Amino acid sequence: MTTASPNPNDHAEAYSVIVLAGTTSPGLATVEGAALTNRWEEKEGDGQDGDSTTLKGRKNAHFSVSFELWDDPASGRDDFAAWDIFVGVLKLSTKVEPLAALDIYHPELARLDIGAVQVEEIGQVKYDGLGGGTVVVKFLEFRPPKPKSGTPGGSKGPGAGAAGGGADGAGPEAPDPNADAKAELEAELAKAREP
Repeated sequence: MTTASPNPNDHAEAYSVIVLAGTTSPGLATVEGAALTNRWEEKEGDGQDGDSTTLKGRKNAHFSVSFELWDDPASGRDDFAAWDIFVGVLKLSTKVEPLAALDIYHPELARLDIGAVQVEEIGQVKYDGLGGGTVVVKFLEFRPPKPKSGTPGGSKGPGAGAAGGGADGAGPEAPDPNADAKAELEAELAKAREP
């Protein structure tokens, strides 16, 4: 998912906004606190130096975006009117049924493979008394769990035990994927044993 991000010196405009659900944010947007964080389990070894580590997966990122807004009648710029529209986009993550994450783009988020979010908190606009204001929005990265390769977590179906089926009586045996080949081999062996 990682793609090359534009150079901030040549494409400063891409770093000054976020694009959320196809809508470009008003004002100046600053992303703060985004990080790619892995979960590691450390296991101490008895009588050994060092610990073993097991990767348990990646945590969903929590980050905020602060938006600086201006109202400048001389230039015709009114970020506050545009903010009212953008707030409607922010609210989409909790208004649609079924709930849906929103696609997001900012070069720094793209570097961290963050491409979809849910909105945690929309703050109030804090006005500076000089025609401007700032608002902070908190986001939660949307990354649904993905199955990992390794030991199965169990089987599904009537009579299946929590650890799967088996000869221990916890449920039905799982079908043997080599059953046909084994049957064919047994038939060939039986033929070879005949006088």
